[in-house]
Amino acid sequence: MKHEIKSQTASVAIESFGAELRSYQDASGTEYMWKGDPKYWSGVSPVLFPIVGALKDEKTLIEGKTYSMKQHGFLRKMEFDCVSCQGNKAVFSASSTEETLKQYPYRFTLTITYALNESVLNIRYELHNTDDRTLTYMLGAHPAFNIPLAGQGTFDEYVIEFAQEETLACPYLNPVTNVLEVEKRRTVLDGGKRIPVSHTLFDDGALVFDALKSRSVKLYHINSGRGVEMHFADFDFLGIWSPTHTDAPFICLEPWLGMHDRTDESGVYEKKIGARTLSAGSSVSFQFDILPL
Repeated sequence: MKHEIKSQTASVAIESFGAELRSYQDASGTEYMWKGDPKYWSGVSPVLFPIVGALKDEKTLIEGKTYSMKQHGFLRKMEFDCVSCQGNKAVFSASSTEETLKQYPYRFTLTITYALNESVLNIRYELHNTDDRTLTYMLGAHPAFNIPLAGQGTFDEYVIEFAQEETLACPYLNPVTNVLEVEKRRTVLDGGKRIPVSHTLFDDGALVFDALKSRSVKLYHINSGRGVEMHFADFDFLGIWSPTHTDAPFICLEPWLGMHDRTDESGVYEKKIGARTLSAGSSVSFQFDILPL
């Protein structure tokens, strides 16, 4: 079921299946979110939990036992309860089930709050450990933004801009194994802030930034300045993706805690880079913000 929230300057629609952000419009009706056309990608903004990216052979060891999970985990395919939806705020919640325990052996509840502060969208995740032991987890977001925005300009006229000057060498994401080959990197930025956008930028797959200093990023048209800005101080890593070898009219900006399996990892979930722990009965929250430009 679709739920809507509004402010005086923006409106947002969230689908309860996956608690997925489906629409984000300003007062003029400009739509910032990708429409989810399966010709390119049927997703719009899935929630990634309890893995980010893919596991080698879709398997991992948790507390010494082998578990299997599809890419980005199972939560994006679960129905959330709408706890409340009124005015400028909507709250959704989902909990572990007997089916999820077959893939991930911990009991949890994840609450997601979408709130509009004028035109700024705040997205907050709160993870509750309802188990009687410490759990390990990863968590991420995957929002896709229209490029070009409102038909303005062409895909190649947009840029990605970081808050700080960066030297960035992304590990190669093997398209067959979905494993990050950290010994094989490509430099996408050498001491600057801007990456020019092009479809060929994604010829080798997603850009995975595992050593990023900046905690905000912009995606905008080089002449008009129209686009989006994202602040993700609570997250460790950033992925940027558009489908390989296509003319897909969108780009994903993805704040992550955790990432794909890597060639410098053992396959043990608890030892994955970026994985975090949460003690029994405890809660933790993370937020990122999207601003229209």
